[in-house]
Amino acid sequence: MKKIRIVVGGIYGRMGCRVAALAESSRDFILTGGLVRHAPQALQACQASGLVREPLDQKSGQALIIGLKAAELMEQADVLVEFTSPEAALKHLGEICGIGKAAVVGVTGLSDNQRRQLALIAKKMPIVYDANFSLGIALIRQAIATAASGLGDDFDCGMLEIHRKGKKDAPSGTAIHLADLLMKAVGEKPLVHSLRLGEVPGEHTVYLANSHEVVELSHRVYSRDAFAAGALYAARWVKGRGPGLFSFTDVLKK
Repeated sequence: MKKIRIVVGGIYGRMGCRVAALAESSRDFILTGGLVRHAPQALQACQASGLVREPLDQKSGQALIIGLKAAELMEQADVLVEFTSPEAALKHLGEICGIGKAAVVGVTGLSDNQRRQLALIAKKMPIVYDANFSLGIALIRQAIATAASGLGDDFDCGMLEIHRKGKKDAPSGTAIHLADLLMKAVGEKPLVHSLRLGEVPGEHTVYLANSHEVVELSHRVYSRDAFAAGALYAARWVKGRGPGLFSFTDVLKK
């Protein structure tokens, strides 16, 4: 199989660097470059073209194209993988839509208007968008439907989610999606509690309870590599597809 060439948005961020590291260690991918918000200070003098060359890993001799403009970096790539911010992701996608590229987007905290913008861009290119790319959360989503269909109307539902203290959006995008699934399954909007503690990558626990028993559906992430691996799995799937807005659930179905 021909290797998939990827560019990572926010390549020096918490998630971006993990996506890049896993891509570099994989036989399926070629990491061609990374997008940054600002040019590295030491290389600003060479920024006239919008591109610079800089090694991602100082221990390796491989140089990557680091730049500010998605269109330029994606000329030599197939898929853009984005874990930045809603504003940056939409900017990058807007630059590359309609030129035969694909994208995987794991950005959370999108407003309703930003979701509409994403859907419009997806009419011109294939995009896999999801708030959570872990296989475990995909199983939790399936389990919610299964559990809820087998429980009586006397069960209440609720949720607790925990993330690092620097995470801006609360509840998390994953919690919002799980709450929507619960609403559809049991007809009740769950109360969601959010905690921001230390450097917790992500925990979600769904509670279904009546006066006699409690059912818990829980998922904990110990490494951001769980999300990075899922994003790369999605990148394999989305390359070569026609325009459309897909979820990680769509990826796992086909």
